[in-house]
Amino acid sequence: MSTENTLLQTDKTSTTPSSIKNIGIFQFEVDSNKVTWNDVLREIHQVPKTFIPNADNIYGNCKEGIVKENLIKAHTQALLKGVSFELEYEVITPKGSSRFLHVATHATTNDNKCTSLHGFITDITHTKVKNIENHILKKQLEYAEKLANSGSWKWDINLDTLTWSDNFYHILKRHKEKPLSFETFLEYVHIEDKEEIAAKFDLALKTKHFPDSNYRIALKDGTIKNMKSIGEVITDAHGEVITIMGTCQDITESKERDQQLIQKKQQLELTENSSEAGTWQLNTKTGAFKWSDNLYKITDFEYGEPISFEVLYARIHPKDKPHVDKALQSVKNTGIKKTFSHRLITRDKSIRTLEITADVVSNRINNDKVLIGTARDITDRIKIEHELIEKNQLLNFAEHLTTMGYWRYKPETDDVFWSDNLYQMFEQPKTDKLSFSTYFNKIHSDDKAFVKEKIDQSIIDHKFYDFTHRIVLSDNTIRFIQILGKVTINRNDGSQELLGTCLDVTDNESRELELSKKNQQLNVAEKMAMIGYWQWNTTTNEVFWSDNLHAIYGHDKREPLTFETYINYIHKEDKKTVVANLETAMKTGEFLESTYRIQLDDGSIKIIKSVGKITLNSKGEVLEMSGTCQDITENKKKELELLEINRQLNLAEQMAMLGMWVWKPSKNIFKWSDSLYKIYGFELGSDVNIDKAISMIYTPDKEKVKEVIKNLLNGIEVPRSTYRIIVNNNEIKTLEVRREISKDEHGNIELLGTTQDITHIVETEQLLQEKNHLLSFTEEMASMGSWQWNPHTGISKWSDNLYKLYDLELGVPIDMDLFLSRIHPEDSEKVVEHIEHIVATQKSESLLSYRIVLNDDSIRSLELMAEVVKDSNGQMIELIGTAQDVTDRIKREQDLIEKNQLLTFAEQLSSIGYWKWDIIQDVMEKSENLLKILDFEPGAKPDFKTYLKRVHPADREKVIDISQRIIETKKFDKFHHRIVKNDNSIKTIKLIGEVILDKEGNVIELIGSSQDITEQIEAHQKIMDTNRSLEKSTINLTSKNKQLAEFNHITSHNLRSPVSNLNALLGLYKSTENESKKIEIFEKFEIVIDHLTETLNALIETISIKNSAVEITQELCFEQTLLKTKEILAAELIKSNANIRCDFSKAQNVRYNPIYLESIFLNLVSNSLKYRSEDRVPEISITSNTVNGRITLEFEDNGLGIDMKSNGHKLFGLNKVFHKHPDAKGIGLFLTKAQIVAMGGSISAKSKVDVGTTFFIILN
Repeated sequence: MSTENTLLQTDKTSTTPSSIKNIGIFQFEVDSNKVTWNDVLREIHQVPKTFIPNADNIYGNCKEGIVKENLIKAHTQALLKGVSFELEYEVITPKGSSRFLHVATHATTNDNKCTSLHGFITDITHTKVKNIENHILKKQLEYAEKLANSGSWKWDINLDTLTWSDNFYHILKRHKEKPLSFETFLEYVHIEDKEEIAAKFDLALKTKHFPDSNYRIALKDGTIKNMKSIGEVITDAHGEVITIMGTCQDITESKERDQQLIQKKQQLELTENSSEAGTWQLNTKTGAFKWSDNLYKITDFEYGEPISFEVLYARIHPKDKPHVDKALQSVKNTGIKKTFSHRLITRDKSIRTLEITADVVSNRINNDKVLIGTARDITDRIKIEHELIEKNQLLNFAEHLTTMGYWRYKPETDDVFWSDNLYQMFEQPKTDKLSFSTYFNKIHSDDKAFVKEKIDQSIIDHKFYDFTHRIVLSDNTIRFIQILGKVTINRNDGSQELLGTCLDVTDNESRELELSKKNQQLNVAEKMAMIGYWQWNTTTNEVFWSDNLHAIYGHDKREPLTFETYINYIHKEDKKTVVANLETAMKTGEFLESTYRIQLDDGSIKIIKSVGKITLNSKGEVLEMSGTCQDITENKKKELELLEINRQLNLAEQMAMLGMWVWKPSKNIFKWSDSLYKIYGFELGSDVNIDKAISMIYTPDKEKVKEVIKNLLNGIEVPRSTYRIIVNNNEIKTLEVRREISKDEHGNIELLGTTQDITHIVETEQLLQEKNHLLSFTEEMASMGSWQWNPHTGISKWSDNLYKLYDLELGVPIDMDLFLSRIHPEDSEKVVEHIEHIVATQKSESLLSYRIVLNDDSIRSLELMAEVVKDSNGQMIELIGTAQDVTDRIKREQDLIEKNQLLTFAEQLSSIGYWKWDIIQDVMEKSENLLKILDFEPGAKPDFKTYLKRVHPADREKVIDISQRIIETKKFDKFHHRIVKNDNSIKTIKLIGEVILDKEGNVIELIGSSQDITEQIEAHQKIMDTNRSLEKSTINLTSKNKQLAEFNHITSHNLRSPVSNLNALLGLYKSTENESKKIEIFEKFEIVIDHLTETLNALIETISIKNSAVEITQELCFEQTLLKTKEILAAELIKSNANIRCDFSKAQNVRYNPIYLESIFLNLVSNSLKYRSEDRVPEISITSNTVNGRITLEFEDNGLGIDMKSNGHKLFGLNKVFHKHPDAKGIGLFLTKAQIVAMGGSISAKSKVDVGTTFFIILN
């Protein structure tokens, strides 16, 4: 049997972890037709352990369909051609369960013939179900976003990728094919909001909290939308921000509705003011009474004075109170709206008449009946109506006495009859025979045609048309005559007869004009109240509408008007009800008030309220209906708005945990809002009083509260107080009460106020204090301090720990000079420029890293973070921020970089790689070198099954067994196994690792390293034999290499200058013709050669000494060393006319390695000459000093200088050059620093381009 059978020789997978348990192993031997399953695979297929599979069910009971056909094809290809395959399929187990499986089959061939199939079958049901659930959730989210007109987004900070939902692209009217980055998103943000939104994202990154925000976006088509955004900041285990996610909602329509509501409220207030009307509301159960501001003026109450129904009722005229009671009770009992009037007594005892319209609505929550309505001051209107009635009575009396006459006319016979008074009115002698001509001749010539037309029309239509005309008397006096009549049939002869009265209305002309004005006023009133008058003659089907009713219905007055016209306007959904109501009215003779909708010709819909009356004849038959229709569309909208406002008020109370209350001690009135009941934990609507409220107060606070109540009842203002209460579950709440004192008309104290649950605020303040303490501790632990700086006043505030970081005495006033005095000289310019940039731009976009020098000359590295605080006008107020001592961190980071580099080298040199295995997700991450060792593609993240394929078949069971044992014991013992690479070469891998547990102690991850030990195993014996001799050789070789390297570097560098000077002197010697000058130059040849010889001898002597450089020291004189340097560099000094100044008065000698000291002088002076400025004579200054017992040197020149910002960090690096000088090699400063450090010293520099360079050296 092939070696692959070792996979199934022992079945130990039954106790494997969850990530291995769902991997089953199978094997099919083609020749013997034998199929083998391990126990895990039997569990997957839900068959007993005794189950023996065969060739027909190698892969289980496959569900019928295209997937099964594909599986059969793949299996056939594997048998025929030895082609391995992977695919997913579904099985139905004997228990009826449906499971989704993934199979990976490998074919083993011999002489191009498939001998066996083996592989892994993984249960992926859970993953499949999860994918389906995720798909459903995603769809639900998409529907929710469309309904809410919102979109979601996620920003991955590490990857710097921003993902938006489809609906967000829809809101922006942008194609999804054009991905939206953060910068592109900011382009959509309204220019006035852009800076604020960008700042909020920055703030979220800093504070790890995403603030809610409202802002506007401007689309490409010019559309402006209002957006609301909420979000959440996700951090990792170390508190670092990894993701910001949230939603954006288009609230444009909501904003517009809010604006419309405000406008409607303003319009309502204007309407009330212009019509001297107001609205009111009375809860018949609780007595709660509300009214609009305009009613204060109408009822003559002081504006803002607390009003109850009882207070208002006291002002009603005593004689009208029963009438008011009856009317309100009727509305409450019947639910039918009622209009009535009553008198009101004002503060100055004058009488006003109010017209009240009352209706009843039910509270949907508690079914309380609430009376609502309007009140209008009709005092002036009543007065005018009374005057008009009196005048009409006097007018009627006068008409009967003097200016009215009775007449009768038969058209067929031209017979005319006049009463006596009519003869007098027409000044016609009673002796004359009367005819129609007698009357017609008296008519004013301009009116004759009009009168004849009216008479003829009346005769034809058998209906009299009333009219008014003028007559001319014998003295040419003109009188106005009004004709009223009717057409009848004479009972005696059956002829047509016209009869009626003539009224001299000459004296009433002024009253007609007044009446015309009244009609105009009535029309105006109808328009203001959106009311129209109607009349329907049921017998003739004639319909009359007032002008305003035509306007309400949008009906042209010139068009015919019938009952059907009216019915056709009614909304189709209300038409059946209206017709039924009219039929009921025809039967009962009672017209019930109704409300319905109409639809105008333009499609708009209005809500109409109709009231009317019915006129019956003696038989009880309906002759006529008349009434009014009112357009209440806007009123209905206002009612809905009012309900919405009340709902929002309740929500606002709940959100603010606030309740309102009223206490009138003299009237024993104590009322609470619903939210206040909830705060106290009382049942809504239950009886409350002051004693019950006091009983809830926390015992230590009771006396204080009682004292406050005593002061309030004595009229002493206590606007605000706090106390605690204990609710039913023994929870203690802290409440804040705000109140106002007022007095009623009798001088009794009344209180109105709010109670807010501020428990959370108090707890937050306490938590804030604790956080401040923790902040101090945290600052100290993190070597951090906080600061504030006002750039306008220069005043700074530092936390205590910041004083400690700067080594300053606590409380010392901090100004800019003191702050800068601590900055390292090399960083001062950078710090000043950073601060100036923040002040100029009013933005802080980056950290500032700098060094400070403490009192003991020690240097610390700090990082400063600043944030700009602005006022409401966007002007900077101050800067706030933190400063952290990162000296140790920088050192660790540098060490880490070096360690990582060494680790990479070590991996490559040692054939080691590092790995991590997430047990839960079954994902393996491996270092680049390990992937190379295992022969995987770069970047691959194999799972356990894929890794097993790389394991040598003979070792696979071992790997599974050890993996199982590690997870069970939670202990990783190193082991090794073999792998088979793609080229069939075999390598041996050694693994060591560690087990990672979660909080519950479960294994969640394995981490470790793997090493290719193939060569180690092969060479192990050889290494053991030669190890001893190799160690000796290594020691000797290392020592020699070290000496050789040191000698090589020092020799190549230190000999360059003397040799170069020899060449220069040779050039001078050849170029001069002055013999004395040649002799002088030749003498310098001798000096340079002597020094060169001496240097060579010293180098040879130094390299031959095995002790460290520190041991090769002697007492040296700075003057002598400088003189020797001048002699070596004589040619350069002559050529450049350089001037060297020195001051060794503070330290003349030093004990030092002579070769190193000469090398330091030679390198630094030669550099000053080499990199001198062509614009000026070289000036070189060398100064010695003693600081804290250590000897220092300072070399200063006025040469080209170095750009320290760009090159400062690599100034002393090997082969680093900063100028284009042909002799620049980048070795001098590297060797100089190495020599100084070897002697236990240090070197630093400061430099400015085209100014010069200064080197600071601490020698020992």
